[in-house]
Amino acid sequence: MHLTCTVVKVVMVVGMLMVMTPNSDALSGKTPPGPGLLGSFTQLKRVVSDFFRSRSAAEMISEKEGGLYQLNLGLSKICFINSRGFRDEAFLEKYHLFSDRGVESNKKQLPEELMQWRGTIRDNGAASEEARAFVNSTLKETSYLRTTVETQIEEAIAFFDDELTGAIPSDLVVPKMIFREHVLDVMTRIAFDTAGHRNTISGQWQFQKFFEDVDALSNSVLFQPGFISTVLPNTKVDDYETNLVGVAKYLKERAEEAIYTNRETSLVQRYSDFFLKRESSIAQPEDGWRLMYDFFTAGVNTVPEVITWDIYYLASDLDLQDKIRQEMKNFGTDVTYDDRTSLPRTMSFLTEVHRLRPVATLGIPHAASADGTIGGYAIDKETLIIPNHWAMHNDPADWQSDPQVFDATRFLKLNGNDLTFDSDKARIVTPFSVGPRSCPGQEVAAGPSF
Repeated sequence: MHLTCTVVKVVMVVGMLMVMTPNSDALSGKTPPGPGLLGSFTQLKRVVSDFFRSRSAAEMISEKEGGLYQLNLGLSKICFINSRGFRDEAFLEKYHLFSDRGVESNKKQLPEELMQWRGTIRDNGAASEEARAFVNSTLKETSYLRTTVETQIEEAIAFFDDELTGAIPSDLVVPKMIFREHVLDVMTRIAFDTAGHRNTISGQWQFQKFFEDVDALSNSVLFQPGFISTVLPNTKVDDYETNLVGVAKYLKERAEEAIYTNRETSLVQRYSDFFLKRESSIAQPEDGWRLMYDFFTAGVNTVPEVITWDIYYLASDLDLQDKIRQEMKNFGTDVTYDDRTSLPRTMSFLTEVHRLRPVATLGIPHAASADGTIGGYAIDKETLIIPNHWAMHNDPADWQSDPQVFDATRFLKLNGNDLTFDSDKARIVTPFSVGPRSCPGQEVAAGPSF
């Protein structure tokens, strides 16, 4: 994605005018540290090119001094949070100020005719609170996870095991693709209570095309809501318009099918039942596909990436493999996700993977819904707030050993003579973020990885 000379000139003029004109930051207090206009654009281009896929941009931002770092882009500002203290202040203590996705950003992100096909990730205010209420009663509710989700995951794993047993070496050349197919099956069973592996997707909706569309959306839309279009107003959406509508229409059809056939344990049917009982002028019972849109575009790439790193680190350390295998053998029964607290070595290993290889080194942008402060720094309304998971997971103050070195024992401690999982230390690791806008499907994501 490149800036045209015209755009650069316009933004430079606007920026110089802003420098010469007193603004709310100057009047209300200190501004977060950051480069000038040209430096901001140079660093922005790197962030855009590396966003989500690479950790180099997150490392660059984490090297800056202080817990906040702000790019000043004329009329727009992007503030990165590098410290857990500032993140908790923004997303927990002041969530009412910093939990939006950006009203103006939403208007610029997509043309009006495409807004009907978007998911719930950009919703603000009451619409966001309604979606959160449903998520809290399902994807974050223990009994639902145990009675429904765990069963659906186990069914998908059984099918996956059969597929691996019957596979030939040439089938295993691209491990991540295999994991993606498995995760798609898991998510389809949860969302629509039906299998979602390669054999069930045919006709116009080709299996490979689905992943191509989701790739485009997860890189361009879901993980950058309002981000690019805020600072580059002339950015075209033609590249992913077809992907957006295609994925949305497919999920809407699957949702309608699940509701029509009354698949009671499907997530989309529970959504319909939830809003039939709730008076709402925003969400409707038939809108469940919008939440499924977020569910799929957020998970089909990220969960397989974590599993791939799990396999990589295990394959690199045969001694670690043996210890984890022996721990599970000593447990004595078939291991399920509910048993994780009894497997400290396994949990320490998985937590370390999440720490060093978070699914998104830079988190989904929030936006300030009003003028406010973080750590005493003035934050203007509509400033985009991006948590830097890489910086927070690699803060030397939190770790006794080099944080950039993989250490599968990092979250183990001795309790008397017993080796236990250090859950207090593990709370530092937050790849799914924190607060009301944290990832709604984090428990679902953890199941296949475990």
